[in-house]
Parts: sequence; C-alpha cells; structure tokens
Amino acid sequence: MKKLILALTMIALIALPAIPAQAQDKSPEEKAEELMGKYDADKDGELSPEELQAAREGIRKEFLEKWDADKNGALSEAEKQAARSHFRAEVIKKFDTDGDGQLSDPEKQAARERIREGMKSRREAIRKKIIEKFDADGDGALSDAEKKALREKIMEHAKSRREAVRKKIMEKLDTDGDGVLSDAEKEALRAKIRERIKARREDMRRAILEKFDTDGDGVLSETEREALRTKILERLKARRSGGEGRRWQGRSGRWMRGRRTRQQ
Repeated sequence: MKKLILALTMIALIALPAIPAQAQDKSPEEKAEELMGKYDADKDGELSPEELQAAREGIRKEFLEKWDADKNGALSEAEKQAARSHFRAEVIKKFDTDGDGQLSDPEKQAARERIREGMKSRREAIRKKIIEKFDADGDGALSDAEKKALREKIMEHAKSRREAVRKKIMEKLDTDGDGVLSDAEKEALRAKIRERIKARREDMRRAILEKFDTDGDGVLSETEREALRTKILERLKARRSGGEGRRWQGRSGRWMRGRRTRQQ
C-alpha cells in the first residue's frame, strides 16, 4: 500500500513545476507509480522523508541537465526563458486547433477545462488513496476514528518533513558544526531566503512585462495595467465557475487550489 498522499504529493509539488499540468499525458496514478518505482529505495511501498527528498533532488537534477546550458548548477534568466518558451510552445501545439500559432479564446477555454479536469482527477486519485489506506471497515467513507488516524498520519508526515528540512539547513549553514545556528549563520539563512523571494518577484515582474508591456518601454501604462487587471479577473471568474477557487489551509498556512470537499 502506498503511503498516504506521498507519491501524489510529489506530483503536485515536485513534478508539476517542471512540466505544466496541461502538457502531461500520464495520469496521477501512473506518475505516482513511476516515481515510487524509481525512488522507493528500500522497496517498502512507502516514501520516507529521505526518499522524498531524493526524488525532489533527482527531478531537479534532470530539469537542470535539460535547461542549464552553461552547466553552472542554476538557471539564468535566459535559461528560464528558454524553458518557459518551450513549455509555452508545447501548450500551443496541444491546443492550437486552427494552427495559427496562438491560442484563441475558445482554445484557451479548452486548455483551462483540461487543467480543471486534471485537477479534479488528481483530487479524486488522492481521495481514493486515502480511502484505500484509512477506510478500515471498508464502507467507502471515513468514520471519526478513521479521520483521526488520517490526521495523525498527516501530522506525523509533516513532522518528518520539517525535520528533513531542518537537517538539510543545518548541513548547509551550520558551518562550525556545533548542531545549532549561530547569529551569523541565522543571518546567512535569512539572507538566502530574502534572495530567493527577490528572485521570484523579479521572475514574476518579467513575466508580466513580457505579456502586458505592449509598447516595450519596460513599465506598464495605465492601459496595460487595466489589461492585466482584466486578465486576472477573467481567470478568477473561470476558476470560480469551475469550482477551482482558492481557499486558506489553516494548518499548512498557505492558499490551496480547489474546492473544499468533505468525506462522509
């Protein structure tokens, strides 16, 4: 039996950033089986935090091997742009039914519907895995006791994952090897976090300018900002109409896509 959500979580959190959901042909179950076969080192049918970390690193390595042209271990802006252009071309190739090299509104809608179908399928696959593992009485639903067992397993996995993250941070930043982070080492960690946040913001800014800065002057005019706002509202409306809104997941402290579903 596969461990609760782990393989499917890998798909959602690891594999998908490298390969857009709409460009994948394999089902969540097939992708999970493939990842389990590759990274379940002890063949116990579960992915430990260490194996999950190995999976992340392996997928990242494969991605870098494909797109890190100068082989410096990181993606430059040009290399990121090359990857984005490739994936964009794949999406256009998949949904450009009239062959004009761009996506019309109906083609974009078809792409959005395919994404929603994939998300729905993914949620159903996760639900199926949960029922298989925790529905002890086999009635097709989770009782209060079974829900409690599920929550405990999730908390156990979250704790293991936090410990794995802490271990990785210590290995990288505990330069004096005393098992704790000194003030200087903590500052190095904060600086690294700030650097990553800044890089992500810059990536987002460049992506927005690339799409909406129609006059190419490097800033958004009021007309271009209005086009951006309109696009955001259109996407929000499309997600709501398809039940793909966002909700706050209190325990994880993050926004989650998808409608809250209740198992009875």
